[in-house]
Amino acid sequence: QTWSYQTPTDNMPPFFSATDVTYNATAGKFFASIQYHGVYSSTNGTNWTRLTNQPDPTELTLPKCPTAGDTNCPLFRGQLTTVPGRNEMYFWFSDGGDGDHGIWQSTNGGTSWKQIDETGLTVCGDSDGCGTQQSFYNLEISAVPDGTATDIYAGAVNLFKCKLASGTTTCSTLDSNLPNSWLNLTHVYGCSTISNVHPDEHGLDFLIVGGKDIMYFGNDGGIYRALDGFRSE
Repeated sequence: QTWSYQTPTDNMPPFFSATDVTYNATAGKFFASIQYHGVYSSTNGTNWTRLTNQPDPTELTLPKCPTAGDTNCPLFRGQLTTVPGRNEMYFWFSDGGDGDHGIWQSTNGGTSWKQIDETGLTVCGDSDGCGTQQSFYNLEISAVPDGTATDIYAGAVNLFKCKLASGTTTCSTLDSNLPNSWLNLTHVYGCSTISNVHPDEHGLDFLIVGGKDIMYFGNDGGIYRALDGFRSE
């Protein structure tokens, strides 16, 4: 009912965007992606601290991404998600030129990160719309528990899916023609007569109902519902 504006406590200019925020209940912390700065955490939503170990240790360094901010920092837009009931988070980010800087996983509250293989996402079988193309405008990630595994959905122009077994960083094989690959679920520029899904993914959310995950995602074409992890629509 009431809201107050909160600024990370590192002399951050107010015009830099917080492009996403997630709450990790197991870690007891909020995590936010701050444009041109890095990933920050907070235990109360008021006082924010830059993570000591950033998801990309070679790019999100203090020289490149100082606490005062720098437009040369490669973090232009970042998206975060937490797997409900687990200390498991994912972070996907791109630079100002739509360059993909990877999907990163943490299973210890942001203390350390591992990069997830992106086979099938960066080269997706279409002539257009792969990876983080146009990510300045559209980028989203969400993670759904699937037994001990995790189903990760990542969207930019297209929407992609990876089933990640516990303890691994490479997708399980969901299609025998595409081993250990992300699946392009929409093919908006490669198979539109089948999919009829508009491009440009902006938001993802889900509910677990009767053991099946019901996912909603929004893009420029409206709101879509997918039943049971896109196995039926």
